[in-house]
Amino acid sequence: MLKLLLKMNTSKKIFLEDFTVIIIICLSLFSIFHFKEFLIYRDFLIIWDGIQEIRGGRSFYENIIIPIGAFTFHFTYVFLEIFGNSWYVLQISQIFLNCIMLITAYLILRKHENNKYVTYIALIIFAFIYLILLNHPWYNNLAALLTLIVFYFIDFKSKTIIILAGVMNGLLFITKYDFGAYTFMAATIYLFINSNKSFIGFFKRFLLFTSATCLIISIEYMFYSKEIIDEILKLVFLNADSRSYRFFESINFLNICKFYLALWCLFYGWGGNKIFLLAGLIMLVSLLSDLTGGIFYTHYYYLFILPSMLNQIRLKHNLRKHFLINSLLVIIIILPSMRLAFFSYENLFKDFADQEYFNYRDLNTEIEIIDLGECFPELKRLLGPANICSLKSRLDKLAKLNKQIKILNLTQLGFLDNQKYYEKDSPLPLWWKNGVTISKSLETELISKVQSSYYDLVLIEYVDKGISSHAFRNSLKKIADDNKELELIVSDIYSPTCLKKKPISNCGIYIYYSKGLTSLVNEEVLQ
Repeated sequence: MLKLLLKMNTSKKIFLEDFTVIIIICLSLFSIFHFKEFLIYRDFLIIWDGIQEIRGGRSFYENIIIPIGAFTFHFTYVFLEIFGNSWYVLQISQIFLNCIMLITAYLILRKHENNKYVTYIALIIFAFIYLILLNHPWYNNLAALLTLIVFYFIDFKSKTIIILAGVMNGLLFITKYDFGAYTFMAATIYLFINSNKSFIGFFKRFLLFTSATCLIISIEYMFYSKEIIDEILKLVFLNADSRSYRFFESINFLNICKFYLALWCLFYGWGGNKIFLLAGLIMLVSLLSDLTGGIFYTHYYYLFILPSMLNQIRLKHNLRKHFLINSLLVIIIILPSMRLAFFSYENLFKDFADQEYFNYRDLNTEIEIIDLGECFPELKRLLGPANICSLKSRLDKLAKLNKQIKILNLTQLGFLDNQKYYEKDSPLPLWWKNGVTISKSLETELISKVQSSYYDLVLIEYVDKGISSHAFRNSLKKIADDNKELELIVSDIYSPTCLKKKPISNCGIYIYYSKGLTSLVNEEVLQ
């Protein structure tokens, strides 16, 4: 009895210590970004725009073309419905996800790592090298969290928890299809290796896991239209060329090291070392998901497990014998950490956090930057060119005409589509990118509509000719220029691309209006 009480007291003490460490880390992450403002960037706005589409009663796949799962948006939508529809609440939701991811990483480590100090070091590295970069809204954040949750649950023998792992994998699939498929494959391998060579035991757990996964996917299919499968397949395979390019782009020194290390981990994990097995599978999922898109730093969620691997090698293996592996581990910890740290901390003490492609030192200081909350109250704490507000003013005037104006918005400013200025065509992509959201049939349809002056207003953001993934907008601009029924009103609205110190030429937003609109409005409204 005394031994049991002592054990309980020790466990309670350990729990309080661990809880304190996690709380301190989460509060640190929150405090760092509580007062941060974000420079407008298309990829940060995808989650926001998708949520506003839901609030407007539009349905994914039927009204909105997206190559990712709808659960990405519905999860955060619930968060904003509870706490308020604002950019700040959206940012807080991402910090909340980060804390849940930190707890999940802790649970995985605590299950396999006996040294609490190694666990704490791993959590600190994970938080202040990786999670600190996931402070902005991004559709891979939820996918990374669900991936780790699946790997935590799949390690249990309980049938109930295996079913729960399948549910999480199903949710992961309808969040990001590539993450879901890769994690399902990795989890199946883990179940097989962890079944103690019992095929029947493996088959029973695999059946439970697969059934739960398929059930969640089926629910999404039933919730949306019957054409959803065709739409998903169309979007998934649409960007085959883009993926092949990304594949060769991803063959670099770091990823080769990761691949070799992952195979080594699987080899030793096959012998019963679960921490190596988990590390190898998580790294494989990371490598594969990196090939299918997303900002590079969103795929470093395996960082938390590497310190524990170093400790395991130190305790159980000959260090000299595994010198190469140790060296690879150090490389894979240090190189991404240095790269991530540069992106994080160069902006840590600035007034706002930079977007991916911008560097503070390269901002165009000639352009006035304001808090967009001045003209879009829900976007307070999001910074952008001041004259975006003048664009809103023009649209406000048009909205007073009490006529349904048909507008095609080919810009990064997707939030304009949710200001009730006009009814969006159906279906259209949530964002514009060749090989990802724009099919050949959609290209043909939009070209035909612009040529026939179907739209009253066309808003086109010029994109650098060298960026092939955005070439469609440039081709539509040329068609609009050649259409005698369309007239260019203004081109003085700065796009986010113009914020670069050395912006590309013609980086603004071009506004074309149909000559048929002149009978409804005077020149003052349009200018």
